[in-house]
Amino acid sequence: MAGKTRNKLTLATLKTGYNKYTTDIRRTIIQLLNHFVPEDCEEGEDVHHIRVRREAEAPVHTPNDAEFTRQEVQSALEGFDTRKAPGEDALSIEILQHVFRCFPTTFTEIYKESLRREHFPNQWKISMILSIVKAGKEGLDEVEKYRPISLINIGGKYGKTTNR
Repeated sequence: MAGKTRNKLTLATLKTGYNKYTTDIRRTIIQLLNHFVPEDCEEGEDVHHIRVRREAEAPVHTPNDAEFTRQEVQSALEGFDTRKAPGEDALSIEILQHVFRCFPTTFTEIYKESLRREHFPNQWKISMILSIVKAGKEGLDEVEKYRPISLINIGGKYGKTTNR
């Protein structure tokens, strides 16, 4: 966690309404999900959100990208903050950098092939979502006192940085 230490918080109950609380971890997780990931509903969207939705759904028409060079791959790897927490695969940037040093051609080819095939592997898309307490907030039984963070697998972090 970027060199920071935190006390472990065991989340047990959250307010769901006036004098109502979740009663188990399952209901607490559902309460967090409903707050952080609301239903995607087109009804009542403003003009901005309608435009964003249309742009996201439209096919992308771009010319083929030039292939990555070994130097670009190395530069992207060196640009990572080594203090960042790994994702669910537990692989750190140091491990990825070591693999690149040992097998630079193979490593580069993996990402080049991903670009050629226009395929971002599913394993790279996996992340852990953690709920952390916002700084300076009291009353930990209120869902608004938390914010989600996503720890994506290192292959995905790296793949996002090499996309042009």
